[in-house]
Amino acid sequence: MSQVSETIDYIENLLSSIDKKVDASPEIQEIENIIKTKIPDNVRNLVQLVKLITDEVDIFCGYELENDQTLLQHYKDAFKKHTVSFFAGNFLDENFQASEECGIKYYDEYSNSQHYSKDDEINDLRLILPLFMASGGYNIVLNLGGKQPGELLAVAQDYYFSVLAPSIEEHLSDLIEGLKSGAYQIGDEGYKQVVYPMSWGARSMVRSGEYFMDEDYEMVKK
Repeated sequence: MSQVSETIDYIENLLSSIDKKVDASPEIQEIENIIKTKIPDNVRNLVQLVKLITDEVDIFCGYELENDQTLLQHYKDAFKKHTVSFFAGNFLDENFQASEECGIKYYDEYSNSQHYSKDDEINDLRLILPLFMASGGYNIVLNLGGKQPGELLAVAQDYYFSVLAPSIEEHLSDLIEGLKSGAYQIGDEGYKQVVYPMSWGARSMVRSGEYFMDEDYEMVKK
């Protein structure tokens, strides 16, 4: 079986697993008490699958999925200085409301978003779950609020964000279709890493067949 076929099987199995009913861990329950919102089963399942996702196939561009303990720590450290908490640099009040110019701001040069315009800012960070982290202050977060609850946002170190995918399920389904069509590739890193753009707009352009990503991850018109 080829690497592509193995990766597709892996993602299909993951997609069929994440929506199963699952009990919340004590840490997830504590987060739910803080944000006053139930965390969906697909997120609970994803967090519980952290080791499987980290060890087998990279489908989140090198970002590391938080486990339930480290996810909770983001909230516990939100109001402390000199921490790695996603919230620590946003000047939040006790309700996780960021002050003006301190929320996360939309920017995507390949945008096809129906919900955001350039420089739209999300200041209510209570329903922003920092699910994935990468070095240098980059994050992938899940937005439980807004006009499209459940969307995945890629947040850069300057707190600008793009829409990575409208939902976890659409992210996974898109990877499957992109691999099947040849629009997405498996990176040559000694392990199975799916290479795709970090913007839903750019992903649509690549899937259309009119563009591809070069070795520097730049969009190039065919």
